[in-house]
Amino acid sequence: MTKIIELLNVGKNYRRGNEEIHALSDVSLEARTGQFLAIVGPSGSGKTTLLQQIGCVDLPTSGRILIDGEDVTKLSDSQLTHFRSRTIGFVFQRFFLLPTLTALENVKLPCVFTKHNAHQTKADELLKHLGLGDRLHHRPSQLSGGEMQRVAIARALVNQPRILLADEPTGNLDSSSAHSIISIFRELNESGLTVLMVTHNMELASMAQQILYLKDGRITKVE
Repeated sequence: MTKIIELLNVGKNYRRGNEEIHALSDVSLEARTGQFLAIVGPSGSGKTTLLQQIGCVDLPTSGRILIDGEDVTKLSDSQLTHFRSRTIGFVFQRFFLLPTLTALENVKLPCVFTKHNAHQTKADELLKHLGLGDRLHHRPSQLSGGEMQRVAIARALVNQPRILLADEPTGNLDSSSAHSIISIFRELNESGLTVLMVTHNMELASMAQQILYLKDGRITKVE
């Protein structure tokens, strides 16, 4: 398997008033195509910041990040936006579905912004594959939490990304729905998608192939 994600001595600092926050310090890691990695650690350890760096949402203060062979730290904002839209899908704890749109319309939304019109036909297929064939025209208020997260997953996949990043994707779900979502991630991973998931739930983290432990902005253990 080839390397699809590589972080080299990445640091990320923020200013909070007169205080400088070291959110990440000298983080190096790699993920190979088709891996399923879980990132765990206490609140404030830098998990979400790390995912934002990998997802090209924010650039590091120091170090380099290579995604699919591209040094993203050298890209402009517009280049980052384009690269992110065709390479990376995001799933969050909050579903971020537009309440006035149906499930199908929510999934199609990224295609409108990226002009990947050819991928719009995949929205229907994805929702049906995720067990929502009878919910295509339901609005979020008519769906359960687990159903809304599956819509969010379909939306993340509609532009056919190579990497799926999930930030506490089961945090708002009951135990049964949470296990269902992780099973979907494992199925996607088995089909070749690289998955990185931030979670505080060690039972769910253990379902990944590898676990990265983060504390005070540093990776302390890999197992």
